Amino acid sequence: MRFHDLRSFLSVLESKGQLVRIISEVDPFLEAPEIAARVVREDGPALLFMNPKGSSFPLLMNLFGSMNRIRLALGKEPAEFGEEMVHFAHSAMESGIWGPIQNWKTGLRFLNARAKEVNGGPVLEVTEEPDLGKMPVTTSWPKDGGRFFTFPLVITCAPGTKRHNVGIYRMQVFDRQTTGMHWQIEKGGRFHYSASEKKHGKLSVAVAIGADPALLLSAVLPLPEGVDEMAFAGFLRGSPTRVLGGALRIPANAEMILEGEVDPEYRRAEGPFGDHYGHYSKQADFPVFRIKQVRRRRDAIFHATVVGKPPMEDWHLGVMTLDIMKPLLRFMHPEIIDIWAYPEAGFHNLQVLSVDERYGREGLKSAFFLMGSGQASLAKFVVVVDPSVDVRRFDQVIAALGRNFDPREDFFLFSPTSTDTLDFACSGFEKGSKALFFATRRKISKPLPTPTPADIRARFHDVADCTIIAETLLVFKPRGEARSTIEAMLPAAELGSIKFVAAVSDDIDLRDSMSIVWGLFTRFDPGKDMMAESVEVQGIKLRLQGRLGIDATLKGEYPQPLEMEPEIKKRVDSRWREYFPK
Repeated sequence: MRFHDLRSFLSVLESKGQLVRIISEVDPFLEAPEIAARVVREDGPALLFMNPKGSSFPLLMNLFGSMNRIRLALGKEPAEFGEEMVHFAHSAMESGIWGPIQNWKTGLRFLNARAKEVNGGPVLEVTEEPDLGKMPVTTSWPKDGGRFFTFPLVITCAPGTKRHNVGIYRMQVFDRQTTGMHWQIEKGGRFHYSASEKKHGKLSVAVAIGADPALLLSAVLPLPEGVDEMAFAGFLRGSPTRVLGGALRIPANAEMILEGEVDPEYRRAEGPFGDHYGHYSKQADFPVFRIKQVRRRRDAIFHATVVGKPPMEDWHLGVMTLDIMKPLLRFMHPEIIDIWAYPEAGFHNLQVLSVDERYGREGLKSAFFLMGSGQASLAKFVVVVDPSVDVRRFDQVIAALGRNFDPREDFFLFSPTSTDTLDFACSGFEKGSKALFFATRRKISKPLPTPTPADIRARFHDVADCTIIAETLLVFKPRGEARSTIEAMLPAAELGSIKFVAAVSDDIDLRDSMSIVWGLFTRFDPGKDMMAESVEVQGIKLRLQGRLGIDATLKGEYPQPLEMEPEIKKRVDSRWREYFPK
């Protein structure tokens, strides 16, 4: 089924019981995001708030908060699109002209990828002066710097070219007609902005609010630089994206368009904002978007999301991204069997590759390719394992490290290097370190006994609580200073088979794998928060020996974890049956 606009998709969702209209007045300030966050954790439906407080525009949230809705939006499994493209490429190379002829349906999708210019569309029904105060822009977390657009499709064109980009970047509302533009590192919009900086010219920007699902999902994908998201949306949809011509191509069927410009000479403090790492990202200077006019449908729907401590809606969007992109990755690197970026860790912070090595340490080539490719280059902690390991199973990954990892030759630290804009644990803004753990070939070693958590608490009195994963990773909560406790534990013979010792903070549930992965991999920088039992210098190479330690506790300079205000929780509790009367 092809959806050419947002509302046709919503109509189908409603007919399938996957969309709920909430009639009661709901405040976009904290209340609506709290409702949406609860619903997504329960794998619940998309939500259309018909009467958001202070606005006449309905507020849509949790649109893609389940894989079932993403499959419905795409018309099939996400992985099938990647496999379809790879199969088409192989058939063309192996069978010449007969390959594309035999796969004409895929060829037709490619032909439909080019955007189609039209003279009009529903988004032109109303043209007006900008007044962001009339829109139900949400505030997701109590200490957010203000109201934020959270699912805007930001459209830019590389200066001096016709190469467009559509990306999703948060936008903080400053006043009636200006917002921040949170262009992160390795994003297409930021590259266009950098080009305009060099030319000292203002960059035209259009922002679409509410579009057809294929375009929304294309904007999520980390497509290679220069690949047009509107064209890729046409491939996913099976029909061209309808756009209004001009300096910028604008989706004609969008709910709303904000048109304006960004001045490369001017920046303003933006944030903090509760992001998908489960913490507030720090305030920093970012470009400012000045809106000149708004074009919209008469009955426009405002689209938003909420991100925070997983699981949230972006969990499902990230899984979709991996499913679509993995076949293309394997096409370029056939030795790669599987890849998984852990949603619990905010995707970038922990990525695992399984590689079928055809020669010694071929997996290093695969890992270096990943760590140097587009947004995947933001990966902070990469593990390479053999094909027998299910990369989605954290316990299996840790077990592989226990069997196959030798810190003397299998650990690689990259420091200093660029890091994710949202990484609060790094040593500076967009500057920190990355680590690669290589664990593909079994090392011959004498089996060692594994202590119990009770043994560890009895031996180390500064350990308040602990758990052991796959006889290899000890995760504990320290009573006092974490680093001194780790340093005391590293050489201890009593730890037996334990290869890694990691300290986490009190808010981490040691009985819950999701909480452990989140609390461990979002809160440390490898270059400054890892330590080894001993370090040997050979020439210019450092060889780590023995156990490795990780201090993943909250540090004083870290932003706070996200937590909703108790008053908002009580309000939502008391009104729940009012929101959902049936």
